[in-house]
Amino acid sequence: MSNTTETRGKCLAQARPTVNTAISLYSPGSGVTAEIQTIIVVNQSDSSVDFSIFHDDDGTTYSEVTALFWEQALAADTTREINLTLWMNNSAGNLATTSATASAFTFTVYGIEHKSGVKPTFLQGPSGLDSGQ
Repeated sequence: MSNTTETRGKCLAQARPTVNTAISLYSPGSGVTAEIQTIIVVNQSDSSVDFSIFHDDDGTTYSEVTALFWEQALAADTTREINLTLWMNNSAGNLATTSATASAFTFTVYGIEHKSGVKPTFLQGPSGLDSGQ
């Protein structure tokens, strides 16, 4: 195992739920701290549909108690970009979603995973930028 990790965001999860009950989108692995930065929600249906997004830090309770976004309407054939900072470090925790209509949405989660005991490697910016020296 390397002692460095890249601190660049990546796609952590992507799903198109085929049921209208809550499903887990993302759960960090053991020894991983994830910084969720962006969630993209795409309504691919021909009508406005409600979605909800949940964060249960230590389990699978998906209700008003763990809702980050509750029954949010999204118009037909549109996209919503949700920018946030959400830290997850419990492998039993879940970022989850539900939709009022099966197969209406695609959810994509972007962020950074930091592994325990691993020092980050910061990427060098493009050449020609002022380095402050």
